[in-house]
Amino acid sequence: MVEQDRPAIGLLTLEFPAGQIENNEQPLASAEREFYEETSLYAKMSCVGKFSIMPNRSTSHAYGFFGFTENFVTKKMHGIKVREIKRGKLEEIILSGKFQHMAGLAVLKAAELYFEFNIFNDKISDIEESLIKSKNKERLRL
Repeated sequence: MVEQDRPAIGLLTLEFPAGQIENNEQPLASAEREFYEETSLYAKMSCVGKFSIMPNRSTSHAYGFFGFTENFVTKKMHGIKVREIKRGKLEEIILSGKFQHMAGLAVLKAAELYFEFNIFNDKISDIEESLIKSKNKERLRL
């Protein structure tokens, strides 16, 4: 996860890496690039889906991805501090109301539902197996 200052809300936030799709870039390539740019880490990503952001007001949409990385190293880059958050601690942060990123929560829950795992209780190896199995399913048209 990344910790960074968000002046618009006056908070130091903890959130999942995110970003924008560059010209002619595919969503998966964008997710992998953004993750690397913010963390200096590589991750194996799986697409959770394409979502409307505010369908009552805008045609904007976002893609959600879920993935794993190995060889974690804490770093600080360009005002972003990369933090390793254990699953139990993440659950505590979410339940305390300190996790402010609604889109991150939505993608995390959608990943659990689509890939059929429980992020807080399942073994990492079982979650990885769920991601591998999902590659064989037809997914939302992106």
